[in-house]
Amino acid sequence: MNIYIDESGSFAYASEPNAWCAVGSYVIPESDEEGAVEILTRLKKSVGTEGGEIKIHNLDEDQFTAFLSELKTLEAAFHAVTTDSSLNSPDKVKAHQQKQGLLIVEHLDKMKYEEGRQALRSLREKVESLSEQLYVQLYCQLILMFKTVQTMIPYYIQRIPESLSRFCWRVDQKNITRTRFEEAFEILGPPIFQTLSFSDPIMMIKELDYSVMQEFLYTKDTAPKYLKETYGIDIGEGGINIQKLIRADIDFVDSATSTGIQIADLLVSGLRKCLRLQWHENEKIAYGIGRLMVQAKQRRAPLELMSLSGRSSSVGKKITLLVKIMRGAARPFVHHSLISKAHGK
Repeated sequence: MNIYIDESGSFAYASEPNAWCAVGSYVIPESDEEGAVEILTRLKKSVGTEGGEIKIHNLDEDQFTAFLSELKTLEAAFHAVTTDSSLNSPDKVKAHQQKQGLLIVEHLDKMKYEEGRQALRSLREKVESLSEQLYVQLYCQLILMFKTVQTMIPYYIQRIPESLSRFCWRVDQKNITRTRFEEAFEILGPPIFQTLSFSDPIMMIKELDYSVMQEFLYTKDTAPKYLKETYGIDIGEGGINIQKLIRADIDFVDSATSTGIQIADLLVSGLRKCLRLQWHENEKIAYGIGRLMVQAKQRRAPLELMSLSGRSSSVGKKITLLVKIMRGAARPFVHHSLISKAHGK
C-alpha cells in the first residue's frame, strides 16, 4: 500500500474566519498505481503541462470535476484533516503544545530506566520548541496519519487484503534538505500516533484473516508489556504494531518525482478551495471529493474538522452542508459481503 501526503495552506494564525488549511493522504493499492499514473498523465496532457507538475490553478472547474470522476474508477481513497486557522490563536496553540508535552511525560515516574525517561524529556522539549505554525501543521498531519490507518486497514482488509502486506509512506518535502519540521515529524510521529490509538483503537474485524499483515502484528513474545504495566492497556497477540507500520518505510520526497504526491496535492488543494468557497459550484466539488473518501466509523463525516482551541462555532451553514455532501457521497465502510454474512445470506 502506498500512502502519499501533502498539505495546502500555511497553517499560520489568521485574523479573519474561513481561513482553511488542509492536509490530505491519497492511499493507492499497488494494483492501482499504473491507473493513477495514466489518469494524471491524461490530465497533464489536456492542460499542456506534460513536462512538469500540475497545480490546482492550472485547472478549471470542469477539468477538476472530470479528474475526480476518473479517480473514482480506482480503489484508491482520499483522507483529509482541515483546520480554520482563525481558531488557532498563538496563545491557544502554545497551551495545546504544553498540554501535549505534559502528556508525553505523564508516566515518567513509572519508567524503570533513566535512558527511557531522558528520551521522553527530549521528546517533550522538541514538541514545545516548535513554532506555533509548524506545530499546527505537524499535529494535523499526525491526526491525518492516524485517521488514514484507522480507516485504511479495515476498509482494504475487506476488499484487497493483499494490499496490506507492506506500507510505503511518502510525504511531500518543501526543500531539498530536511527541515526541522520533517525531522520532528519523523521522530515524534510514531509515539504520538501510538498515544492517539489508545483512546480510539483501530477496528479489527474478527471474521477476517489478517495474516497478510503478520509483519505488523504483535505476537505473544513481542507485545509490549509496559503498556499494560504503565497504562493498563493490554494489546495482546494480534494487535497492530503502529510504530513499525509507520517506521518501516517512510520518506520525504520531491513532489516532482512522485505521481502520488502530485495527485494528493491536487485533491487537498481542491478541498481547501472548496471549503473557502472559491469554486463556482462548491457543492458539486464536495460531491466529487466525497466519492473518493471512505465513511468514518459510526457513519461520521469522512472529513476531520479540527481546532486546537476546542472551538468550532465558526463552521457556518455552507461548510456544514459541504461536509454533509461529502459524508453522503463517501464509500461505505462495510463491504456488502460482510452485510450478507451478517444476515445469513
